[in-house]
Amino acid sequence: MERLGFARFSVAGHDRGGRVAYRMAIDHPDRVDRLAVLDVLPTETVWERAAARFALGFWPWSLLALWRAWGDDVRGRAVRAGHFFPEEAPKQTAEALSSFLGGA
Repeated sequence: MERLGFARFSVAGHDRGGRVAYRMAIDHPDRVDRLAVLDVLPTETVWERAAARFALGFWPWSLLALWRAWGDDVRGRAVRAGHFFPEEAPKQTAEALSSFLGGA
């Protein structure tokens, strides 16, 4: 992003891209202004439901749980749609993101 002229920026990620986005925000808090994580099952919920086999097979999920301690402004808003919500509800998705990102 710096090569494109952005020292600080907002980032949005959907599904697994959401996990990549919040990992980037954790690793580079001096660069990320705002973070929108879309359609991601909360890591805490996954761990609460995890059996031993899951936990052993997907241990990297424990590293993703760190964002709750880091995030000081965690908000959410539901968009009534399925997994492909940008296609199913484009106007509502754009409005929610624009509102969160400050009209950007």
